[in-house]
Parts: sequence; structure tokens; C-alpha cells
Amino acid sequence: MRFFTIALIGAAILVAVAAQRVLRRKRLRPKLDDSPGYIAQNVHVSSHSLTADLVLAGQARNVYGPDLERLKLTVVYEESSRIHVKITDWDGKRYQVPESVFPRPTSSNTPSSEAAIQFRYNPSPFSFSIIRTGTDEVLFDTASYPLIFEPQYLRLKTSLPNNPNVYGLGEHTGSFRLPTADHTRTLWSRDSYNVPEGTNLYGCHPVYYEHRSTGTHGVFLLNSNGMDIKLREQKDKATLEYNVIGGVLDLYFLAGPTPADVARHVVMDIEVVLARISAFFGPADSPALDYVEVANVVKKYHEAGIPLETMWIDIDYMEDRIPFTNDSKYFPAEEVRRIIKWLHQNDQHFVMMVDPAVAFRPNKDYGTFDRGTNMGVFLRNPDGSLFKGIVWPGVTVYPGVLFNPVDQNAAAAAANGTANGTMHPTANGESHKSLVNRGDIPSTTHFRHIDPITLGKIHRIARQRQPVVAKPHAATDRLSKRSKIKTSPQARGKELAIRALVQMGMQARAAAMVATGFDIDGVWIDMNEPTSFCGFPCDDPEQAAKDMNVPPPRPAPPPVPGTPVPDFRRQFENLIELDEDTERMDALRMSQPDVVDDPAGVKLGTSTSLREPESASQDATPGYSQQTLFQLNYDHLPEPDIGYLNPPYAIGNVEKSLSDRTAHTNCIHQNGLTEYDTRPSSYFPLSGVYAKPGNLGTDNIYGHMMSIATRKAMLARRPGLKPFIITRSSFAGTGHHTGKWLGDNLSRWDHYRFSIAGMLDMASLFQIPMTGSDVGGFGSNSTAQLCARWATLGAFNPFYRNHNNLRTTSHEFYLWPEVAQAAKNGITMRYRLLDYIYTAFHQAHVDGSPVLNPLFFKYPQDESTFGIDLQFFYGDSILVSPVTEEDATSVEIYLPDDIFYDFLKYTPVRGHGEKIMLTDIDLTQIPVHIRGGAVIPLRQSSAMTTADLRKQDFEIVVAPDLNGNAYGALYLDDGVSLEPQATTDIKFSFSNGKLEVAGVFEYETPVKVQNVIFLNVEAGERAVLVDGKEVDQSRIRYDPETKAMVVTTAIALRGPFTIEVTV
Repeated sequence: MRFFTIALIGAAILVAVAAQRVLRRKRLRPKLDDSPGYIAQNVHVSSHSLTADLVLAGQARNVYGPDLERLKLTVVYEESSRIHVKITDWDGKRYQVPESVFPRPTSSNTPSSEAAIQFRYNPSPFSFSIIRTGTDEVLFDTASYPLIFEPQYLRLKTSLPNNPNVYGLGEHTGSFRLPTADHTRTLWSRDSYNVPEGTNLYGCHPVYYEHRSTGTHGVFLLNSNGMDIKLREQKDKATLEYNVIGGVLDLYFLAGPTPADVARHVVMDIEVVLARISAFFGPADSPALDYVEVANVVKKYHEAGIPLETMWIDIDYMEDRIPFTNDSKYFPAEEVRRIIKWLHQNDQHFVMMVDPAVAFRPNKDYGTFDRGTNMGVFLRNPDGSLFKGIVWPGVTVYPGVLFNPVDQNAAAAAANGTANGTMHPTANGESHKSLVNRGDIPSTTHFRHIDPITLGKIHRIARQRQPVVAKPHAATDRLSKRSKIKTSPQARGKELAIRALVQMGMQARAAAMVATGFDIDGVWIDMNEPTSFCGFPCDDPEQAAKDMNVPPPRPAPPPVPGTPVPDFRRQFENLIELDEDTERMDALRMSQPDVVDDPAGVKLGTSTSLREPESASQDATPGYSQQTLFQLNYDHLPEPDIGYLNPPYAIGNVEKSLSDRTAHTNCIHQNGLTEYDTRPSSYFPLSGVYAKPGNLGTDNIYGHMMSIATRKAMLARRPGLKPFIITRSSFAGTGHHTGKWLGDNLSRWDHYRFSIAGMLDMASLFQIPMTGSDVGGFGSNSTAQLCARWATLGAFNPFYRNHNNLRTTSHEFYLWPEVAQAAKNGITMRYRLLDYIYTAFHQAHVDGSPVLNPLFFKYPQDESTFGIDLQFFYGDSILVSPVTEEDATSVEIYLPDDIFYDFLKYTPVRGHGEKIMLTDIDLTQIPVHIRGGAVIPLRQSSAMTTADLRKQDFEIVVAPDLNGNAYGALYLDDGVSLEPQATTDIKFSFSNGKLEVAGVFEYETPVKVQNVIFLNVEAGERAVLVDGKEVDQSRIRYDPETKAMVVTTAIALRGPFTIEVTV
């Protein structure tokens, strides 16, 4: 998709940008360490907290702006393992990350005497440290480094041990353990084709883990502004320095002491609920030029015998790549619906891509743009005009993502679930009214979801400023409390309009929300940094779009009209007949006009030029103009003395400026905040309340907020079902809402290797468990060898998808025999591990336990594991050690001092804390081991779909540790319900030769535990007792070569049981 990136970022430009950045950084400024710092005064201490005033200690040095003279310090011992330290401006007007972006964890107000870590401070000059209780080990220490707090620059610096083990501070391409010698990590979200090393990428996660042999701790800075985190080494120590261009210092210190303990607290309220479909393989249909090719891809995967769970469609289905359209020639709605219907009949799934940028198409009957413009939801320039960038449709505008508190709650009742105008259609048979009655409609943001009839009524009520008499509702109750605030007449009218929306939007939206769209199973979000192809200042986007030739022309003609969809249904042995209700629903869908639901209320058809419904246009009113909304919602222009576009401290953004190839940092959101806003507290008439913008880098949370909105959309469109969304841009807490893929990598061996570290960052450190890379590489041409190795590695990515650029050579797995076999081998292991994986995701949902584990997470005392990033554990017990070099058939792996078992052969392998060489690894294989001490539930065999897989019986593998013990778990539900009606939650425990299986057995399943396999069993006569009854010897098989004993049990999963092996 980035075919012109090289043209935009050539070598000469990069050199010029680097030179410019160096010159800016070399401006003559006072040394940071010469700053006066602060003095702590009026210190108040309680059993669980500390507050103080911080007063500038001397003459201001004003390094990057005027030093703030007074600050506030708050310290709270929230839990025994978590201290919250916040340093803010004195009057509290600076921006802090809203609860809607990152909900704060609850505080237990633990007495400091009971805490695992302690806050200590020196009052003059003020510095503080975090100490581990009991050992007095210093974990964080700002002594000798004065605090700097200026309007657009914050500096906080800590000492670290010599040669520290630091991880995190992503998103980045590179080693898992961070370099600490003259290394800077920049956080500023950007479109980053080819994910280059040493640059800022799509996501921003300001958390680091520091691991020592004595324990692990974490430091999380809750700040969404751009920043540099500098790691430096000196003679006998290292340092870590935050350089932030706005906001406040909102720090969470996490005690650990294990790495997994820190991970469980990084996103304190994680809600990762894995949809069964999301755990399994699907190709992304970039190379498919039309609906015929899409169907053929599905067909060819089956013919090759490669399981295919999900078919993905890139933006090529759109008319000129315009969001909320489909191309009537290449992807006619009727044929796309037929493909989706047939996929569903075969228990397969369908996912579509969406981009946030909306095509700039004034007076073109493009309802998404027209309606968004009238409602004022797009980003604006300081003069009130629309901000325009360039993405795939050509010139584009961008929905704002920042919310007023009143808007977010009050608009909930009328929401159609497609916040930000970023949701593709899915068809379901439940009316919006019934959702409202059940209270299932999620919160959304702006007026943009309102149909024209309701919008017109709301505007009329707002102008009349008359109270709305309506039945009480939770949202209006909250609004009525806020209405006591003194407001202007315009603001009061707006507030009343919102209250009217709550009442009238329910009925109006209920009538409009008809199941007429594409019945998708998930959403794939791209370009949400947000991306623009136009370099700053982008003075003439229209001409630039022409020069870039976007939207790009189709590379091939469309299918001949009337070309039928290749009937891949006939190829499937596991065809599921539709039940009566499903048949009726499909008939309803097929009877609807060829339209696609647009979140703003317009129905877009098979091209971009379909007019609005007649009834809507007759009853709608023009609404407020863009300029009127601008004046109502933003009471004064950005301050001229603030460096919105070029802040005085230049972070290490690889682009030439913060606004280059993204939304400009002086753009204004609907609620009045700029992309980079340093204004004091302002009054927002649209909401009727005061807000506190302060310092804001919303670039870093744009993708996160789009993810939240899209999840709400899926919950509204598919009520009761687990939503499946994959995003590109992310922020702290994104894993609560969506999964993530690692962006536009290349078909290169180093990117294959880096994908492991990137996956560990997201899943292990940043708590986005559903993560993975584009298997085979997105850009450049892949090879059979690379694709085969990546197919097996991808089978052990939580998110597993084959995807490549439309303008590169296709690399679907079925194109090479060796790749097809590698894929089948990898997917067979993945599918047999289905329930082990699902259980790991369930545990992540319950307590935040990592789904993937670096080796040092499991062996924190083994220094040899600290830097390993080419091996990892899936869950607690599956060790994956891929071949990582081109033309290699061997790999050197590290085995800690423990016992392991070959996953396929069950042969025991004793590790001694050293590297071993594995040889003769065929191109179609990947080395996988079971860690000793595990009980692993496996399906007996694989299948073509997960629905079929769930019909396969279990076999339980007992892999004892060096002491002869093993433990495990198995969680089962229906795999799709957000709140399952019944679950099975089993714990396995093995010791002294006896396996005990106990727990909750409420989910009914027809499958049985057909076999139990005991590993590392010494030869000799054995008796096996199932629930105290001896098993016939004919049901026991022993392999002296592997030392594995297989016991045929055929036990139904309906209740607890025991199996005992005796001599």
C-alpha cells in the first residue's frame, strides 16, 4: 500500500531532515543540569499518601520556555505493589490523559508500612527515589538531576545500574532488550512503511521494565504527548531521562517482583476476551483484485488442504478507495454478500479494512463527507476551515477523536455503534430500539451518528432553547446535574439539544438501523496514526494528490458483468446446513437494496454517488455550519506564542516535523482541543462545561480512540458477541479493546527475526495479547524459503495472517508445495493447541497474565535468558525456537537448567543452562518443546475450521518437572459469546504419579478425554487406575524410545476424575 513511500522519503530528504534536527538540538541553551529545580514545601503525610507544594528553587533558566514557579506533588500508595506519583502544574489546568482514554485503576490506599516499595524524597533541592522494601534497593532515583517543568518541556531523569536490563518503551523495531549506550527512544505515532530500525513507529507505550537478578520493577508514565526517552551509560552507572513536550508527570511504579507481576499491573484493568475466530489463520486479500479472486483464494486454500478460518479484504473493495463505499464493478454488493454467506455456511469468517480519513468530496453526493461537515466533526485549521491531508482516496479530511464528557454519555442512547465514522457495516437482525431497551448501546462521541431527521429536530430545539419534557433516563439525569453550571444561551441550547438527542435518537435510530450491510465478523483498522501522504506544510493538497496519482488506478479490468462467484462451498466436506432462523436472516439480507450502512446515517451504494433516502432529505434541516460550530466550540484561537507546529524542544521524530505526513499539530478537534494544545483551561459551549486541555499530543492516542469507538461499534452491531478488531496504531490500554498487527514490514529475514521481539513487546510488556506480524512480509517480494519459515513461526503468533502488498509477488501459502506443507504443519500444531491458547487468553482476561513470555519471565534468575529474543514461550509452557537464518537447517537454542519435551515426539530433553544445536530441521518444521511441569490439553487431531476442531476429542499430556510434578488448566465456553451462559474451568494437578482433574464443568461438550499421555515414564510394569478402577492393559501403550505412556480413557468432560499410575 505504500508504493510511493520511496518517492516521498528519499535518501536526500532523510539527510536534510537529520541535519535540520541536529541544528535545532545544537541551539545555545543552558545545560539542563544547571536548572534550579524545586523545593518541597507544605508537606503533608498520611498513612498511605503524601502531598507537597514544589516551588522553584532559584532563578529560572527557561531552557525551552518559562519554568513554572509552583507545582503540586501527590503520592499515593494505591496497592501494596503500586505507588502513584503525580507532579502537576499548580492550578491543575494542564492536560492529563482522560479516563475515557485510559481508565485509572482503583486505589486501596495501602498503608506505606505494608507496601513492597517505598517513596523517599529530599526536600531541597527536591528529588525522590523508589526503594524496594526490606532490601533498600534503589529502583528509581532522581538525585543530582533537577526537575524541569515548562509549558512545552518536562524533564525527569533517573539513575540506573551499570549495564541495566531495560525493556519496553515502544513501538520500535530492534532487539527486545534495549540498548543503553547513547540510545534514544522517541514516542510519536506515524505511518512507518518498512518499520525501520531506530525510528518511532505506529504505537506509543511509555512503560519500561527493568529486570535485575533481585527482581523486576516497572515504571509507567501516563502521558500522551510526544517524548524522547534517553538511555545513556557513564563510567559506573546508566541513566534514563524523560524529555516530554507537554502534559504532566503521571507516574506509576510497579514493584513486581517477577516480570509477570509487573505485566499484570501495566494495564491494570485489562479486558482481553478472545473471540475463537481471532486465534486462527486467515490470509489478507491484498492481491485479490476483485470478488472472483477473493472466492478463488478461499477455494485454493481448501484444495491445498490448508485450514482457512478467516478471509480478509483490504481497501480495494472500495470505490476509488473511498470509505463506506464498495466498487460496483469489482466488488458488487450482491456478490460480496454471497461470498460472506458461503463463508459463514462453512464456519469461516470475513473481515474488512477501514481507514479513518474521509474523502474530501464536496457537492458530490458523498453523504459521509457532507454530513460530517455539517455536524462539524472533522479536524479544522485554526481559521475554522477543514484540515485536508492526502490518503488513498486523494484529498481527505479526518474525524476528530476527542470528546466532551457530556457528549460521550448523552449521545450513547442514539448511537449506532459506529463512532468516528470508522465502522464498516455488518448486518444483524436486531433493531436499535431493542438494544436501547436492553441498555446495550455503548457510549460514543459526537453528533455525527445522528440521522438527518433527528439532527434537524435537535437543531430546532437548540435554537428554541426550550426544555425537553421526557421520561427520565440515566444519561439525562447526569446532564441535569451538570445543567446547574452557569452557561451561555448558546451552550444551554446545545445542552438541551443533547438531552433531546437522548430521547428522540432512540426511536429515530431504531428505524434507520436496518440490517442492510455486509455481515462482517471483524474490523481491520489501518492508517490511524493518523496518516497523511502529504508532507508539511501541505499547502496545496489537491495538486499533491494529482502528483501522487491517488487514488491509484486499478491494475486490471473488472470481471465481466455477471461473472458468477466460484462456488467454493461444494469443495467443503464440513458444510454446515443453515438452521431455519439463519436462512430467514440471509433471505432478509439478500432482499435488501445494494447499500452499505454508513455510520453518519447515509446509505452509500455501489458507488460514491448514491443520494440520501428521499424521506431523510425532505425532513432534514441544514444544521450548523462548520464555522458556526467552530465558534461555538472553541472560544479563542490557539495562542500565537505557543509552538504548536515547532515546539522549542524537538523530539527525535524521523519525519521533518511533528506535522509531517500526519494531522497538523495545530488542528482543532470538535471539542476545541488542538492536536498539540498548550492552552489554559477553556470553556466549551458545546458541552456546557469547563474542560482542562493543558498540554496534549493527541497524535499518540488517535488510533487508540478509534479502536475504542470501533469496538463499541461491533458490540452494537453484533450484540452479545465478542468483538474482533485489529489496529495498527496503539497506546497504553489498547489491548483492553483490540488486537494489533505490527504494521508494514518487509519480506526480509531481519524483519522475520524482529517480528519476534515486536510481538513480545506488545503481548508480554504492553498487554496487547492479540498481536502478530504480516506473515511472509508485506512489502517487497517474498521467497518460498522465507515464507515457509514464517508460516511455521506465524502459527505461534497470537495473531496469524498472511498479507502482502498488491504490487508485490503474491505469497499465499498454496503457491509453493513446501510452503503449503510448512503451513499445514504449523497450523496443525496451532489447532491442536487451540484450547491451551484459548485458556491462556482467558487467564489474561482474568488477571493480566502474559499470553507470550520471554524466557527471562520464566527463568528470572538465569542471566543468559535476559537478552534472548529469538525464542519465547507461548503461554506458560510451549517453548518456540524457530530457525532464523536464511539457508539454514539448524538452529542454536538456549535451554535453561530444566527438563523439556519435544512437542511432536514427546522425547525428554534435559537442559543445563547452555546452548545446544538442533540440526536437520526441514523447511516445513519448527522446533517446539513442552516445558517440564506442565499439563497440556490437546485436541487429538486438527481440522479445516475451528468449528470442526471443537468436535475433536481431547488428549491430555502430562509433562512432569524435575520433581515429578505438573500443573495445567483448561477453559471452555462457546467461543463467541461476550458473556457465556456456561463455562468449564478445569485445573490439572499431577504429583506422586496421580493426575487430579477438578473444577467447574458447566459447559456441555460432546467430546471426551480420549487419551492421557504421561511423559518421562521409566520402563517397567505399570498399573493405571481411573477413579480408583484399574484400566485394562490393552488400553496402555508404552514407547521405550520416547518414554511416553499413552492411556486410553474415553472420559466425558462432565465432572472431576483422577488417573493414577502405580508400579
